[in-house]
Amino acid sequence: MFCNPPVLIAFLGALSQAHPDTSRVEHQAVAMGSPLHMVISGPDRATAVAAIGDVLDHVEAVERMLSSWTTASEIGWFNREPAGVPVKISAELFAVLREITTWTRHAHGAFDPGVGALIDAWDLRGNGRTPDPEEIRAAREASGIERFTLNARTRSVTRPVPAAWIDAGGFGKGLALRRVRDALRARGIRSAKINFGGQVLVVGSETTGGSWVTHVADPADRARSVQSVYVRDMSVATTGQSQRSVVVNGEPIGHVVDPRTGYPVPDWGSVTVVARDPMEADILATSLLVLGREEGMAWGNQHDVAAIVVDITPTGARRIAMTEAAHQYVGSPRKGR
Repeated sequence: MFCNPPVLIAFLGALSQAHPDTSRVEHQAVAMGSPLHMVISGPDRATAVAAIGDVLDHVEAVERMLSSWTTASEIGWFNREPAGVPVKISAELFAVLREITTWTRHAHGAFDPGVGALIDAWDLRGNGRTPDPEEIRAAREASGIERFTLNARTRSVTRPVPAAWIDAGGFGKGLALRRVRDALRARGIRSAKINFGGQVLVVGSETTGGSWVTHVADPADRARSVQSVYVRDMSVATTGQSQRSVVVNGEPIGHVVDPRTGYPVPDWGSVTVVARDPMEADILATSLLVLGREEGMAWGNQHDVAAIVVDITPTGARRIAMTEAAHQYVGSPRKGR
């Protein structure tokens, strides 16, 4: 998710050798306001270093297209164009908007990036506030990606009303990691792990015949792992309200809004999704968090989603539940696929 104003990508890197026949390169950076940690193994140092450059280039390109924190990005510019007027956008952004509209329908409204008016109503990018019911009603009427008119013939999009705008927080990192995955494959990279602000992409395995291990964080303490996940050629995305919030009248308000009600989702826990497509993992983690523990688990099982749900009981204990599809990724370093 885009969680802060854009920050210039910065290198903090270090190089190291992993195996006699491969060169392992590690770099850390900051992009889209989030930490970006890369571990890439190539047949030689030059290839691995070039792959690091590919990662940064693709993440930066997606930020230039999707960051709604600045008018310098394409979507930031579009979000401030006059309402009711068709605006021609790039073919790339148009394709993305069509895809996320399809996801909104698939998730029965639990995922909807067209919630800019609700973000403003709750001042989630400022100090936070509690809007009255009439304000929430008005913001809901101005929200919804399907209220935006997409015209394929002219490749244009029309904002319905001045208050309406699109937030890429629920899919931006996933799209960036999808592009990164394709770039690494094109360069012939067979082993890589990219951690982008908590969403992980792995290519191949860390060791021959094995897998990469990643961890499901405690919803209340992201530095603490509550579950290990073993995966190859997958992305692991986690969404929870404790990741970013504002405090209003002594109460924290999370950054994920339920498009169906207009209210922020309660901080009940977190959802982690494993999927081959990073953007799918990003979207589904948000969708299942909005649906809630019980409904999210049921929807995940119905649609064969590999999801791990962690919630905190009234006694403070951590309760972990998994959909049927998630069991293949836990328990053994050789179990991931």
